[in-house]
Order: sequence, then structure tokens, then C-alpha cells
Amino acid sequence: MNKNFIRKDGIMMRKVLTLLIITLLVTSFITAGCTVSEKPSATQDSTTEAASEETSAKEEKPVLKVLGTYTSTNLDEDFVSNLIAEKTGYKLEYHLLPEQNADQKLMLEISSGEYYDFLKITPTQFGLLNSSGALLDITDLLHEYAPNVMKHVSEYGWKVTTTNGRIYGIPREANGLTEESRFYGFKNNGLGVRSDILTELDLELPTTMDELYEFLAKIKNAKGGYPLTGSSPYEPSVLRGLGLDNAVEWYDVNGDYVPFIKMPALVDYLAYMQKLYKDELLDNELPINKDENIKEKFINGKSWARINYSIVSIQNDIGALKENNPDALIHVITKIKKDPDTLPVIYDQTIAEVVECVPKSSKYPVDYVKYANLRSDLDLYLSVYLGIEGVSYYVENKDAPYPDYYPILPEFNKYGSGQAYYGFVPVGWRQNLWFARVRKVKEMGDEFERANSDLKNQITLKDLSAYSLGLPESQKYRAALNTYITDELRKAIVEQTDPQTAINNIIKEWEKMGGKELEEVIQKWYKDFK
Repeated sequence: MNKNFIRKDGIMMRKVLTLLIITLLVTSFITAGCTVSEKPSATQDSTTEAASEETSAKEEKPVLKVLGTYTSTNLDEDFVSNLIAEKTGYKLEYHLLPEQNADQKLMLEISSGEYYDFLKITPTQFGLLNSSGALLDITDLLHEYAPNVMKHVSEYGWKVTTTNGRIYGIPREANGLTEESRFYGFKNNGLGVRSDILTELDLELPTTMDELYEFLAKIKNAKGGYPLTGSSPYEPSVLRGLGLDNAVEWYDVNGDYVPFIKMPALVDYLAYMQKLYKDELLDNELPINKDENIKEKFINGKSWARINYSIVSIQNDIGALKENNPDALIHVITKIKKDPDTLPVIYDQTIAEVVECVPKSSKYPVDYVKYANLRSDLDLYLSVYLGIEGVSYYVENKDAPYPDYYPILPEFNKYGSGQAYYGFVPVGWRQNLWFARVRKVKEMGDEFERANSDLKNQITLKDLSAYSLGLPESQKYRAALNTYITDELRKAIVEQTDPQTAINNIIKEWEKMGGKELEEVIQKWYKDFK
């Protein structure tokens, strides 16, 4: 049987199941008389009623029941989660969605009438629930009880959770910085390179695409084998030299939003990667490599560079590398120029990574909003994210718009939870705190500083496309389309298909799979959003 048919058929079955659940969910709210009204007065009435019930017991804060995205962390025992409870006075009763089929489970839970005081979910899941009328309008509650939240979420963030002028969720934004930061335009992934090969062969890190080819060729001539390994068809550093990034799905071209697969420079990128593969500079096991054997090849010197390597992975790999060579380091090239005269393009991408929202079954919507506001106090956030100054972290350049935070070990390790229910703070401010975490391993922190020491020698653009993830069409098509593009580009590299022909064929199938419809919707969204 045709494997593509099986894959598409499975995707179609999941879409049908999700649509059935949405239908049941909408029906359940209509049957229960919970019709959605866009009139502010109706929301004001329900808000006032909820507030009166909660203020009668304001002396004792209720335990809030939350349904959240999957995590392997035991949140009941997590140090940071308990610290947030201590500082806010609110304890949580945690319930988690499964790792697989989370969307279906979420819809079934809410349609069954099971109550939760709030939800912590993805923008896509928020879009599903919001379109079905399952969420409470929290506009007035936010204005009355959550000044910190209202001040810290950006105008773009609010657009993700606002329908007809009313707010149905709070987006937690991530990744973006402002130009005042010395790390504006930073990247933490690219081409990973072992430093010992530089010393052994007297090489320097390449800065252009031609230099990269020559760099890999010299390693092959001296060491044999395949100098570059990996499994992804995407090497971010090379893509950035051509004005692209595999993490950026849409590009502003003269005011229109163009999808990644239709960007002309992708043809040049594919041709370059095909040349690396043909000349045996890129691992011939690219289609079948897995993370473990990629790591084994890189650590044991079968390959000396690896595709799409993250600086934060250094903490996991440096120990094993130093067993064989105590002086070895791992460098990460985040950008490669197309040629000496063309600056690479870096996209400062801000995303709404999760959304917290209140289902209509919530018993304590006012308390939830108060809880969200407490978590969004900057001093409280700093105390649960980094800890105590002088004990778990210290600060340099305090007078700078973005001071530099450094960890004090081992105390800092207590604050390492990435799964706790943090509050909502300005995205650039939060990102700056994260740099303390990348500095907790010396080799990792040093490489982050080195890789991002020349951020003026590039073009840095803002990317807003990730704010579109909650659109129904994005929910419907995006995952399958992205998987298809990735698989087909990898196949084209291996089979050496003519680059332009390969891209044209991918575009034709991409449009048939829903890409054309998605493109039309994204175009309209972008014109309204920007």
C-alpha cells in the first residue's frame, strides 16, 4: 500500500475526529444555555456575579484546578512551582494533557463538563476552544484585577487572544528582544564544529559559503569519512546567508507574505546542499541518521561538524568530548555569508508560546486573574526565575537597559525549571534573564558570547509570523505541510533532483495539500495584523 496514502489518511482521520469533537463541544454549550455573546454588558454581568461569589471567601485563597500541556516534570514536587505557590498564596491542582493526541483529549475534557479554573495550552489549542465558544470573556476581569498583565503583554500578543474586541486568553510571549539589548539579533543554533580539528589542521571557522565548502573539503582530505553529519535538510547558518531561516515560515516581500517554500533563494540553498552531499562532504546517511548516532559520530571523530546544532546542547556533549580531548570545545557558527559582500539576514522572532485561558466551567475566574497578575509582578518573577541576588545569581552592567545576569552555582540549579507556571512579563526582559541559564556551564556560556559577538555585521528583521499559529487554517494544515517540505527537501538532496524542478514539484503538492488555502488566509491575516 502507498505510504503517502497511509500518512494522509491518518491525518484526515485525526482531522475528522477533531471536527466531531468540536461539533459536540459547541452543541454541549448550546444545550446548556451557554451561548456566546459578544455584547460587553453580558460579560459584565457574569463577571460581577463571579466576583461577588469569590470576594465572600477572600480571606482564604482557593486551590485552582488547572489543565495544562504535557510535561514529564512532577509539578507537585517542583521547587519553582512550590515557590510560586508560596509567594502568590495560590496552590494549584495539576492535571496534564497526554503527550499524544492532546488536542482530542482537551476537547473531550471540556465538552464533558469537567471543570477547570484555567487552562495552559498551545495557541493552536486555544484557537480550537475559542472558535467553539468554550472560553470565558475575561476582558473586564483583566482590566479590573490584572494591571501587570495588561501592561506586559504586547499589542501583537493580545491580537492572538482577542475576538471582536474581547479578550479570551493571556498569551505568554517568548524569544524577542529590542535594539537596546547587546544581544539583539542573537541566535543559538547553527553549524556545530569541534575546536580540536581547527587546532590540528590549522583552520579558521568559515564565514562564507565558499569558505565552508573549502573548510569541509580540507577536513575530508585530512581525516577521510564525512566531515559534516546530521539528519535535517536545514542548516540555519547557510539559510541565513541567503536571507532565509527554517524557523521562519513566512516572509514579507514588498508587503506580501510569501511562504518559505516559494522563496527563490531556496533553490540556491538546495543546490548548495546537494553539492555537499554529492562531493561526500555531507553524511550519506542523512536520511536515516538519528540523534544518538549523530552524537556518536560527532563525539568520536567520525564527523567533525554537525547540522543544526544548538548552543544549549553543549552542556550535554562537552563532557563526553573532553574524555578524549580535555582541551576540546564546541563552536557554533550561527551565520554564513552568501559571499563576502552580502550580509546575512537574522530574524528576531517573537512567539506566543502558550496561552492561559478560562473555560466557562471555571469556579474561580476572578481568583485566576488575580493569580496571573501576581505572577506577572517583575520582582516576583525575577525571584522565582533566577532566585536571590548574591545567592543564586549576580548582576553586571546594572545601569544598562538590559543588565547581564550570571548564575551562582550550585544554588542557581534549583531555579532551572522550564515547566513552572511563570507569569506574563515583557518579552525582551524575560529573554534577557534566560541568558543566565545559558551561562551555567562555562563552555556553553563562553560559546554563546563568542557566537553572538558580532551582531552588527548582519541585517536583523522582526518576524511576526508565529503569532498566526492559532488560525484555524494553520491548525488544519501547518504541521502536515511542514513535514512534507522537510521530507521532500531531504529526498531532493539525496536523489540529486534538479533544484528548480524539485522546488516546483514540492510547491504543486504543497498547494494541493492545503498550502494554497493557507497562503490566502495568512495574506489576509498579515495585512490586518501588522
